[in-house]
Amino acid sequence: LQVSVSVYLGAYFAMKTPFIQPRFTGPRFDAHTLPVDVAKDLAAYQTLVVELSKHLYIKDHPERQRVPKGFGSAFELHLEKVEEGSTRPILLAVTAGLLALELNVSTYFEQARDLITECIAADGPLPPDFPKELLGHFNQVGRSLQEGESMELPSDTGKTATLNPARRKQLVLATEKVYDKEAELVGYIDEIDWGRPSFRLRLSDGSFVIVPAEEGFIKTAVPYAG
Repeated sequence: LQVSVSVYLGAYFAMKTPFIQPRFTGPRFDAHTLPVDVAKDLAAYQTLVVELSKHLYIKDHPERQRVPKGFGSAFELHLEKVEEGSTRPILLAVTAGLLALELNVSTYFEQARDLITECIAADGPLPPDFPKELLGHFNQVGRSLQEGESMELPSDTGKTATLNPARRKQLVLATEKVYDKEAELVGYIDEIDWGRPSFRLRLSDGSFVIVPAEEGFIKTAVPYAG
Protein backbone atom coordinates (compact mmCIF):
# COMPACT_ATOMS: atom_id res chain seq x y z
CA LEU A 1 0.00 0.00 0.00
CA GLN A 2 2.80 2.38 0.84
CA VAL A 3 4.51 1.81 -2.52
CA SER A 4 1.38 2.44 -4.54
CA VAL A 5 0.62 5.61 -2.61
CA SER A 6 4.15 6.91 -3.20
CA VAL A 7 3.95 6.22 -6.92
CA TYR A 8 0.56 7.91 -7.11
CA LEU A 9 1.73 10.99 -5.24
CA GLY A 10 4.91 11.18 -7.32
CA ALA A 11 2.85 11.24 -10.50
CA TYR A 12 0.26 13.60 -9.01
CA PHE A 13 2.88 16.16 -8.02
CA ALA A 14 4.74 15.99 -11.32
CA MET A 15 6.28 19.37 -12.04
CA LYS A 16 6.57 21.01 -15.45
CA THR A 17 9.27 23.61 -16.00
CA PRO A 18 10.76 25.20 -19.13
CA PHE A 19 13.90 23.27 -20.04
CA ILE A 20 15.28 24.32 -23.42
CA GLN A 21 14.17 25.77 -26.74
CA PRO A 22 16.39 24.56 -29.59
CA ARG A 23 16.24 26.26 -32.97
CA PHE A 24 16.27 24.19 -36.16
CA THR A 25 17.48 25.92 -39.31
CA GLY A 26 17.52 24.83 -42.94
CA PRO A 27 15.12 24.56 -45.88
CA ARG A 28 12.93 21.94 -44.21
CA PHE A 29 12.26 24.30 -41.30
CA ASP A 30 11.45 27.46 -43.25
CA ALA A 31 7.72 26.77 -42.87
CA HIS A 32 8.14 26.79 -39.06
CA THR A 33 7.12 23.13 -38.77
CA LEU A 34 8.99 20.17 -37.30
CA PRO A 35 9.43 17.10 -39.54
CA VAL A 36 8.43 13.92 -37.74
CA ASP A 37 11.81 12.26 -38.22
CA VAL A 38 13.48 15.12 -36.33
CA ALA A 39 11.54 14.06 -33.23
CA LYS A 40 13.99 11.16 -33.00
CA ASP A 41 16.75 13.69 -32.39
CA LEU A 42 14.83 15.19 -29.48
CA ALA A 43 14.24 11.72 -28.00
CA ALA A 44 17.97 10.95 -28.35
CA TYR A 45 18.76 14.30 -26.71
CA GLN A 46 16.54 13.35 -23.77
CA THR A 47 18.41 10.05 -23.40
CA LEU A 48 21.75 11.86 -23.38
CA VAL A 49 20.50 14.30 -20.72
CA VAL A 50 19.46 11.39 -18.49
CA GLU A 51 22.69 9.42 -18.94
CA LEU A 52 24.84 12.48 -18.32
CA SER A 53 22.82 13.47 -15.25
CA LYS A 54 23.42 9.97 -13.82
CA HIS A 55 27.15 10.43 -14.33
CA LEU A 56 27.07 13.82 -12.60
CA TYR A 57 25.08 12.43 -9.67
CA ILE A 58 27.53 9.56 -9.09
CA LYS A 59 30.41 12.00 -9.33
CA ASP A 60 28.87 14.02 -6.48
CA HIS A 61 28.09 10.85 -4.49
CA PRO A 62 31.21 8.66 -4.77
CA GLU A 63 29.92 6.43 -1.99
CA ARG A 64 27.22 5.16 -4.37
CA GLN A 65 27.69 2.69 -7.23
CA ARG A 66 24.44 3.61 -8.95
CA VAL A 67 21.80 6.32 -8.90
CA PRO A 68 18.67 6.00 -6.74
CA LYS A 69 15.87 3.85 -8.08
CA GLY A 70 13.61 5.81 -10.41
CA PHE A 71 16.22 8.49 -11.10
CA GLY A 72 16.08 8.20 -14.88
CA SER A 73 12.34 7.67 -15.16
CA ALA A 74 11.74 10.80 -13.06
CA PHE A 75 12.62 12.98 -16.04
CA GLU A 76 10.89 13.43 -19.39
CA LEU A 77 10.92 16.09 -22.06
CA HIS A 78 7.53 17.19 -23.38
CA LEU A 79 6.98 19.25 -26.51
CA GLU A 80 4.69 22.14 -25.59
CA LYS A 81 4.53 23.98 -28.91
CA VAL A 82 6.58 25.08 -31.91
CA GLU A 83 7.32 28.77 -32.43
CA GLU A 84 8.52 30.59 -35.51
CA GLY A 85 12.05 31.77 -36.13
CA SER A 86 12.85 28.87 -38.42
CA THR A 87 11.50 26.14 -36.11
CA ARG A 88 11.79 26.53 -32.33
CA PRO A 89 10.15 23.77 -30.27
CA ILE A 90 9.58 24.60 -26.62
CA LEU A 91 10.60 21.64 -24.47
CA LEU A 92 9.36 21.28 -20.92
CA ALA A 93 11.04 19.15 -18.25
CA VAL A 94 8.51 16.96 -16.47
CA THR A 95 9.87 15.56 -13.21
CA ALA A 96 8.19 13.38 -10.60
CA GLY A 97 7.54 15.78 -7.75
CA LEU A 98 8.42 13.63 -4.74
CA LEU A 99 11.69 12.37 -6.19
CA ALA A 100 12.66 15.84 -7.33
CA LEU A 101 12.03 17.23 -3.85
CA GLU A 102 13.68 14.42 -1.89
CA LEU A 103 16.83 14.06 -4.00
CA ASN A 104 16.99 17.48 -5.68
CA VAL A 105 17.55 15.64 -8.97
CA SER A 106 16.30 18.51 -11.14
CA THR A 107 19.61 20.31 -10.75
CA TYR A 108 21.45 17.35 -12.29
CA PHE A 109 19.27 17.39 -15.39
CA GLU A 110 19.89 21.11 -15.74
CA GLN A 111 23.64 20.62 -15.27
CA ALA A 112 23.56 17.92 -17.94
CA ARG A 113 21.70 20.25 -20.32
CA ASP A 114 24.28 23.00 -19.86
CA LEU A 115 27.21 20.59 -20.21
CA ILE A 116 25.83 19.15 -23.47
CA THR A 117 25.49 22.67 -24.85
CA GLU A 118 29.03 23.51 -23.74
CA CYS A 119 30.34 20.33 -25.35
CA ILE A 120 28.73 21.11 -28.71
CA ALA A 121 29.92 24.73 -28.61
CA ALA A 122 33.54 23.90 -27.69
CA ASP A 123 36.04 25.31 -30.18
CA GLY A 124 38.95 23.33 -28.78
CA PRO A 125 39.16 20.68 -26.06
CA LEU A 126 35.85 19.33 -24.82
CA PRO A 127 34.71 20.13 -21.27
CA PRO A 128 36.60 17.86 -18.84
CA ASP A 129 33.37 17.04 -16.98
CA PHE A 130 31.81 15.51 -20.11
CA PRO A 131 32.65 11.78 -20.12
CA LYS A 132 34.12 10.64 -23.43
CA GLU A 133 32.14 7.40 -23.34
CA LEU A 134 28.93 9.40 -23.80
CA LEU A 135 30.10 11.08 -27.01
CA GLY A 136 28.76 8.07 -28.91
CA HIS A 137 25.25 9.38 -28.20
CA PHE A 138 25.83 11.92 -30.96
CA ASN A 139 25.45 9.03 -33.36
CA GLN A 140 21.75 9.55 -32.60
CA VAL A 141 21.49 13.19 -31.50
CA GLY A 142 21.31 15.18 -34.73
CA ARG A 143 21.32 12.11 -36.95
CA SER A 144 18.32 13.28 -39.00
CA LEU A 145 19.98 16.62 -39.83
CA GLN A 146 20.80 16.99 -43.51
CA GLU A 147 23.50 19.09 -45.14
CA GLY A 148 22.69 22.77 -44.64
CA GLU A 149 20.63 22.07 -41.50
CA SER A 150 21.48 22.61 -37.86
CA MET A 151 20.10 22.41 -34.35
CA GLU A 152 21.06 25.41 -32.25
CA LEU A 153 21.04 25.19 -28.45
CA PRO A 154 20.97 28.40 -26.37
CA SER A 155 23.06 28.90 -23.25
CA ASP A 156 23.06 31.24 -20.28
CA THR A 157 26.37 32.68 -21.47
CA GLY A 158 24.75 33.90 -24.67
CA LYS A 159 26.92 31.65 -26.83
CA THR A 160 24.85 29.46 -29.15
CA ALA A 161 25.90 25.84 -29.65
CA THR A 162 25.36 24.72 -33.24
CA LEU A 163 25.03 21.02 -34.02
CA ASN A 164 25.21 20.19 -37.73
CA PRO A 165 26.36 17.08 -39.61
CA ALA A 166 30.00 18.21 -39.56
CA ARG A 167 30.04 18.96 -35.83
CA ARG A 168 28.22 15.73 -35.03
CA LYS A 169 30.90 13.80 -36.93
CA GLN A 170 33.66 15.55 -34.98
CA LEU A 171 32.08 14.69 -31.63
CA VAL A 172 31.52 11.03 -32.48
CA LEU A 173 34.98 10.49 -33.97
CA ALA A 174 36.61 12.04 -30.91
CA THR A 175 36.31 8.59 -29.32
CA GLU A 176 34.85 6.27 -31.96
CA LYS A 177 36.35 4.91 -35.18
CA VAL A 178 33.12 5.17 -37.16
CA TYR A 179 29.95 7.20 -36.98
CA ASP A 180 26.44 6.66 -38.32
CA LYS A 181 24.99 8.81 -41.07
CA GLU A 182 21.65 8.46 -42.79
CA ALA A 183 21.88 8.02 -46.56
CA GLU A 184 19.42 7.36 -49.35
CA LEU A 185 20.59 4.73 -51.86
CA VAL A 186 18.66 3.35 -54.83
CA GLY A 187 19.46 -0.07 -56.24
CA TYR A 188 18.60 -3.72 -55.95
CA ILE A 189 19.69 -6.50 -53.61
CA ASP A 190 21.81 -9.03 -55.46
CA GLU A 191 23.40 -10.92 -52.56
CA ILE A 192 22.47 -11.68 -48.97
CA ASP A 193 24.69 -12.69 -46.07
CA TRP A 194 22.37 -14.37 -43.57
CA GLY A 195 25.19 -14.82 -41.07
CA ARG A 196 25.82 -11.15 -40.33
CA PRO A 197 23.03 -10.38 -41.49
CA SER A 198 23.65 -7.91 -44.32
CA PHE A 199 23.01 -7.55 -48.02
CA ARG A 200 24.86 -6.24 -51.06
CA LEU A 201 23.05 -3.37 -52.73
CA ARG A 202 23.86 -2.97 -56.42
CA LEU A 203 23.61 0.68 -57.42
CA SER A 204 22.57 2.08 -60.81
CA ASP A 205 26.18 2.89 -61.76
CA GLY A 206 27.21 -0.74 -61.28
CA SER A 207 28.98 -0.24 -57.96
CA PHE A 208 27.74 -1.83 -54.76
CA VAL A 209 27.69 -1.26 -51.02
CA ILE A 210 27.34 -3.71 -48.13
CA VAL A 211 24.38 -2.73 -45.96
CA PRO A 212 23.92 -4.16 -42.45
CA ALA A 213 20.31 -5.07 -41.73
CA GLU A 214 18.12 -6.88 -39.27
CA GLU A 215 17.07 -10.36 -40.30
CA GLY A 216 13.43 -9.34 -40.16
CA PHE A 217 14.03 -6.63 -42.74
CA ILE A 218 15.68 -9.02 -45.18
CA LYS A 219 12.83 -11.51 -44.90
CA THR A 220 10.37 -8.72 -45.65
CA ALA A 221 12.32 -7.06 -48.47
CA VAL A 222 13.38 -10.23 -50.32
CA PRO A 223 10.74 -12.65 -51.67
CA TYR A 224 11.14 -16.07 -50.20
CA ALA A 225 11.90 -18.60 -52.91
CA GLY A 226 11.83 -21.76 -50.82
